[in-house]
Amino acid sequence: MKQEGIEERINAKGARCFGGEERAFVCVQVTFINL
Repeated sequence: MKQEGIEERINAKGARCFGGEERAFVCVQVTFINL
C-alpha cells in the first residue's frame, strides 16, 4: 500500500511526528481521526 496522497495530507495537517516509527504511527491515527 503506497500512501503518497495520504502522506501529503498528513504533512499539510502539520503532523510533525515523523521522527520515530512508533510516534509516526500514532500521529497517523490521530491525524485520520481529526480528518
